[in-house]
Amino acid sequence: LLNGITDLVRLPLAGLRTAGPLGLLGGLQRGVVSLLRNASDGALTSVHGFTESFARSLGQYDMEEHADATRFDHAFALGARGLGSGVVRGVTGLVLDPIRGAGDAGVSGFLRGVGSGAVGAVARPVGGVFR
Repeated sequence: LLNGITDLVRLPLAGLRTAGPLGLLGGLQRGVVSLLRNASDGALTSVHGFTESFARSLGQYDMEEHADATRFDHAFALGARGLGSGVVRGVTGLVLDPIRGAGDAGVSGFLRGVGSGAVGAVARPVGGVFR
């Protein structure tokens, strides 16, 4: 995602320097495409990791007739609670990470904060499920 955000800034500026206003538009187009490509790649990678971990976790439970249903119910409740707190932390990070980054390192810190917040918006809920 950070590469996509960097391209979104870098490519239009490079186009402007080399070809003027039309170069700016071409660079903006390439930057947006790069941002979308990198964001979707990161999101799909996170979803893949989540589903793989979830399948492994479910495989650990003995779901035969003599399985302890209360153990599964308790684990499900803990996972749901973790998911909820992860969503809250993820949404909070979308706002706070860019602000903290800008305070620490200006514009580059802000851009890193946007990337960090976006990744955290996916990773924190997934991590919350598996705590």
